[in-house]
Amino acid sequence: MKKHGSLNYLCLQVTREGQASFSHVHEIVSGLRKRGWHVRLFQPEYYDKALYTSLFIRFFLFLLVQIKVLFSRKADVYYFRWHFALFPIAFLLHLLKIPVIQEINGTLADLYISYPWTMKLKCFFRVLALKQLFWAKKIVAVTPQLCTWANRLTKEKKSLFVSNCANAVLFNPNAKSNLFKESLQPYVIFFGSLTLWQGIDVILEATNSKKWPSELKLLIIGNGVMEKTVEDYAKRNPLIIFWNSIPQKDLAGMVAKAVAGLSSKHDSSKRITTGYAPLKAFEIMASQVPIIVSDTLNLRKLAKVGAGMAVSGQSSEELAETINYLYSNPEICEKMGKIGRKLVLNNFTWDIAAEKTHKLISEIIKEISTIS
Repeated sequence: MKKHGSLNYLCLQVTREGQASFSHVHEIVSGLRKRGWHVRLFQPEYYDKALYTSLFIRFFLFLLVQIKVLFSRKADVYYFRWHFALFPIAFLLHLLKIPVIQEINGTLADLYISYPWTMKLKCFFRVLALKQLFWAKKIVAVTPQLCTWANRLTKEKKSLFVSNCANAVLFNPNAKSNLFKESLQPYVIFFGSLTLWQGIDVILEATNSKKWPSELKLLIIGNGVMEKTVEDYAKRNPLIIFWNSIPQKDLAGMVAKAVAGLSSKHDSSKRITTGYAPLKAFEIMASQVPIIVSDTLNLRKLAKVGAGMAVSGQSSEELAETINYLYSNPEICEKMGKIGRKLVLNNFTWDIAAEKTHKLISEIIKEISTIS
């Protein structure tokens, strides 16, 4: 295997197994290492300890990670998962003229929705976050619309579209889980970060509809700010089953046994113009399970090719009716599942994403060498 340069990868988001950030970060890191890059991953380790839920402790750990990076071996390129708190190291690397790649998965709207108090300091967070995009050598975005947004913002054509993807070996129709029990079936599944913009409230309310099949369960797996809300619903409604995040292998097995997978959002997330292509949608399709998606940019395309069905994301009645339709038509579900898996295998595997990222980093290294 040909050896390439070194890369320091910084991620301040929580990376629990079963959530999108875990898959994205570790799959890209693995793919780059497979291609000969020496990758060092830096991230805070606060997420399993209750003490670290404190805002001040988190900010301290954010800073500590950046100090560790500065005192570690210098890399040829630095790769950031865009976060406002990476401003200090981004500023320093900008002064030192060290190239940084910023990976963006959304806009600042996600921050404001997940943590409403940040709206009071909106201008402050905008400066911390957006300055980093101006300084970045290149930007990797998970939707074409985010590429356009970043290029328009920075007034430079420096963005590359690299879609969210799935590990189609792990997520497959024959995947097994030690947590699976026959008594759980039948169920539809939602998994990942339990944030406000995921439309969790609409999904939960759908189980109260008369259109929801009386024997069909809703399995929710994940963590986040909506966790208490989900727990409360599960106590009142026996059709709702709630688990905290579980290992990827077990998650894949649970997805494979589902009637359908949910990948919706709420319109208040303000992703109408920047697109929305959640990683879970591709993992559901890779499992050969039909998806129920929001009728938004990028997601509706998956429904149009026959991999699932699109809903508005606002109506619990509409969602319940759609779920009932799929549950009542297993032959349609089977057809949708096959279309979805084929789509992933041809276009949305992490190996494809890693190859695009590898080529981008190689171009940066080559450009630096030429200038030198």
